Amino acid sequence: WHQTLANILGKPIEISQVEEATATGAALLAAIGTGELKDYAAAANLMQTERQVITPDTSVVTLYEAGYSQFCGLYPTLKDDFHRLSSLS
Repeated sequence: WHQTLANILGKPIEISQVEEATATGAALLAAIGTGELKDYAAAANLMQTERQVITPDTSVVTLYEAGYSQFCGLYPTLKDDFHRLSSLS
């Protein structure tokens, strides 16, 4: 999934090694709000962890870009058809 996302976006994806990053971030924001931590920079320093970097595959990025370009050209013409088709389900 991460490789696909990197390929679609054409950008490297950094994956945090913190399993509960959302909960950890919420706790750090609470610590800032209560004065336990001075500021966002102090919280960011606590979150310094190793990250896995997923680099896009440039040959696949080119394919996604070509497909997206075709989609953008076709969508205005097919928009009404897409809406009619979606009402079938």
